[in-house]
Amino acid sequence: MTLDEFRNNVDLYSADLSRWPQAFVKPAVAFMKDNAEAAALFEKQLLADAQLREFTPGTGDMSALEARIMQGLAEQSPASIPVTPAVAAAAVKSAWKPSWIFAPSGGLMVIALIGFLAGFNPQPTSYVPLDPSYVAEEQVLASADVYTYGANGEIY
Repeated sequence: MTLDEFRNNVDLYSADLSRWPQAFVKPAVAFMKDNAEAAALFEKQLLADAQLREFTPGTGDMSALEARIMQGLAEQSPASIPVTPAVAAAAVKSAWKPSWIFAPSGGLMVIALIGFLAGFNPQPTSYVPLDPSYVAEEQVLASADVYTYGANGEIY
């Protein structure tokens, strides 16, 4: 392992060796034992990680942040529209429209209705005279007398 590879791994995975890939841990520890510069780099990263873990953002006055945001809006907006808190609130309020939700769902409802009507269209049932649920046995036997058979077995 070279110093550049070690530095790259420290930057990628931090100084917490449990986050490193298993294949890199043993070579990194051996490299730190042999190279004082790598050990110093690792210690420096350990201190930076500890500081990041202990850092808590302050809960200061939000009016300064609001003023900075409003100033940025004023610089980017056209000169004819003065940016006041009321204008900014109206812009945020008008940015969302209920039609964005209902327009796609309306189209889906029309498609679903067309599909329902196409599937609901009743198809005529085929009449099978030999099916006992349609005709009684006497009717089937009586219908055989109606047909006339030719010499070659054709039905007339």
